[in-house]
Amino acid sequence: MKFACPQCGQHLDGEAGYAGRTINCPACGQGFAVPSAASVRPLAAAPAVRRVPQAPNRATRPRTSPLAIWSLILSLATVVLGPFGCAPGIVCGHLARRAMRRDPSLGGRGLATAGLVVGYVLLAVGLVVTALVAALTVRTAQQLASTLPPRGAARPAAGNVLAEAAGEMPAEAWTINEREARIPQQPAQGVVAGEAFTVKRARLVGDDLVLSGSASEELPELRLAGHGTGGGGAPLGLRDGVRNAARFRVHSLVLGNGRMNSHFAVRYRSARQQLDLGERAGLRLVLSQPENSACAASLHLGLGDSEKGYVMGQCRIELPPDLAASAQAVNPDSGAPDFVARRRGSATNGPPGARPPRQ
Repeated sequence: MKFACPQCGQHLDGEAGYAGRTINCPACGQGFAVPSAASVRPLAAAPAVRRVPQAPNRATRPRTSPLAIWSLILSLATVVLGPFGCAPGIVCGHLARRAMRRDPSLGGRGLATAGLVVGYVLLAVGLVVTALVAALTVRTAQQLASTLPPRGAARPAAGNVLAEAAGEMPAEAWTINEREARIPQQPAQGVVAGEAFTVKRARLVGDDLVLSGSASEELPELRLAGHGTGGGGAPLGLRDGVRNAARFRVHSLVLGNGRMNSHFAVRYRSARQQLDLGERAGLRLVLSQPENSACAASLHLGLGDSEKGYVMGQCRIELPPDLAASAQAVNPDSGAPDFVARRRGSATNGPPGARPPRQ
């Protein structure tokens, strides 16, 4: 027979011999007396149990690590922050991976890995670019330093030929005072832009006076270049000076006198530097009578201060063939007096209106 538990309603099936006996319900464990077969009513079918779907448990969903997100963001921000802006992204990536090892429920392992890869790649690129820029900067600085003259060129030492000849170097050797300059009877030499300079060869090239520190065309070289004028003549007046020296025993040419001089420029080049020193310069050149395509000369060139330097002393100026021929064609009067033609700031044969004296 079939009956139900009066406590929980569990359907039970038993033999009729159990009627009146007390048993325990296998479902709820409560004791009750088994009813007789006559008193048992047919059991209705148990209602179907309706199961309500449960909402998913959000607590079980993996949580993304904020450090992993920041790792990728900061690594990509290197483009804005500079070559080493990826360092915070790399640090955040390592911290995120450490936190994931401690707490497996944390997510974002892919973000952390991407942040580390991007960060290290951009860091390597930044180091290479920085090294190239540093090397280029050092090379540019060295090239610039090699083209600049040393500050404060020293005066000649005690054993220098000029110092031995003239004792203490006069002030006009370092400044522009060519009108009162004392030119020693020694080979022309001095200091130019911090470098010792000795005239080994002097020649007239066109309208320029070229002083070479060697007997050949090699460096160093000091060039006194005349600026072209409308008349087309020699701006330095050296050609006229040579012709006058052929007629008279002495010809002196004075330019500058401590003022800004626009009639000639001084350019210097050596193995270390190439400079234009013609902003302030003074020149005194005393020429003797030309002999054998050359002209003996006493030279004083003041370049303005001790940094630019000076050149002073004796030299022979090589003349171009046409000028040497015209100078040799003149037969000077041996009894003619000395003649000195001077004019400050320009290249002329003498004072305005002055004529060479005749015997």
